[in-house]
Amino acid sequence: AIYGGSFDPPTISHIMIACEIYNQVEIIDEVWIVPCGDGRSDKGLKSDAVHRLEMLKLLKDDLIYDDLPIFIKDTEIQNKKYMPTWDLLEKLSKDYPTNKFFFSCGSDISNSIITWDFGKELCEKYNFIVITRPGYSITEYKDLKSYIILECS
Repeated sequence: AIYGGSFDPPTISHIMIACEIYNQVEIIDEVWIVPCGDGRSDKGLKSDAVHRLEMLKLLKDDLIYDDLPIFIKDTEIQNKKYMPTWDLLEKLSKDYPTNKFFFSCGSDISNSIITWDFGKELCEKYNFIVITRPGYSITEYKDLKSYIILECS
């Protein structure tokens, strides 16, 4: 599972969600937390990508046992800039052709995926894990070809 985001700053809740993805979704064997690179204009990031990456690593090391397969990936940071979700998933699919990826997102944004860069292609090609968020009702995601709903409190 790919768990992307700005993580500005990363919180205990982010790590807990990664653990929930791994523990509750039986077909997931690893969770890759991927902080966005610099240049994401829609979030008004306060910390640069390298600092957010290091904060995530410290938080993960403090909260997760070493044998739990949750990893912090620097894919976007190595790319030197923010990558739209389509670009990220295409790169990971090319770099790891035997993996089947699920992109994790909150129920607050899941219905807007169709409007993202290459949104139609994202919805048709990739699998999603939709994580419940307070105040956002779970509906059928007509645009997503393949998804799993993960109830988190």
